[in-house]
Amino acid sequence: MGSAVLEQAAGMALRMGDAVPLADKEYILQFALRTGDRELTGKLASELAVPGADKEAVRQRFGVMAGFMPGWISGIEELLAALEMYRAQEGKALGILAEINSAYGIGLPGETAREPLQEKAWRYAGKPEEIIPR
Repeated sequence: MGSAVLEQAAGMALRMGDAVPLADKEYILQFALRTGDRELTGKLASELAVPGADKEAVRQRFGVMAGFMPGWISGIEELLAALEMYRAQEGKALGILAEINSAYGIGLPGETAREPLQEKAWRYAGKPEEIIPR
């Protein structure tokens, strides 16, 4: 994708002035960055500039062409990735704790070391087992 497409999209967004909201201009630029297609970017800009157009339908149609995902889907994907990274770090931390404990001769049963920390916290706080959230 060349910078010429991005320059063209930025020029279109500037020429639209106040007739098109800033969110639509941003969408046009993102579309140009993703696709690198001058013709499709021009069509998108012209359809979003039409007064009274169903902008959500236009965004969906062009979003399919560019492979856009709605914001909530990408947010969920980022959350899942963060959770997986957290699990990996938790596993490393438990491994290090087990090594330290074994170096000092402290033995813990395997299930105790693997018990989720939240359940341990509830148990130490004196909360009965039946109210521990799952």
